[in-house]
Amino acid sequence: MISIVVIIRDNFKISYKCLQSITWAASKNFEVIIVNNGGGAIINNLINIFKAKFEQKHIKVKTIVNENNLGAAVARNQAIALASGNTFVFLDNDVFGKDKYWLKRIQKLMMSNNVAGVGPKLIYPFMPDIIQCAGGGINSKGGVLLIGRGQNKNLAN
Repeated sequence: MISIVVIIRDNFKISYKCLQSITWAASKNFEVIIVNNGGGAIINNLINIFKAKFEQKHIKVKTIVNENNLGAAVARNQAIALASGNTFVFLDNDVFGKDKYWLKRIQKLMMSNNVAGVGPKLIYPFMPDIIQCAGGGINSKGGVLLIGRGQNKNLAN
């Protein structure tokens, strides 16, 4: 089972799009854990909207409400403690799947190649639609490298 973890603090419209893309997922063996990380009543309303949508599709959903922003690491650890899955997909609230097969592709990668982690190709959400990051690495001096940064979004990786 995969546990999808989404942490939300603000940005109702973008968070809506993220959660909506989870409802499209063609996969069936997953649960969703949503953390309201200090987002208040408006984010609780959003979570309740999607809790009902997930339940209608027979998708298990769990929620955590933090009155204050405890930071992403604490929120993720809270979700992991509540999770039933043995594989985790961490979605920031501004990330969404581009089609209904996004989760199946992740599952296939994770199960077929002894892969410890995968990351999406992130496209900046404004023109000219360039790549923010299509993976990463560490150079010999310990610096972080963002693969594909600034390149055309159609670049294969």
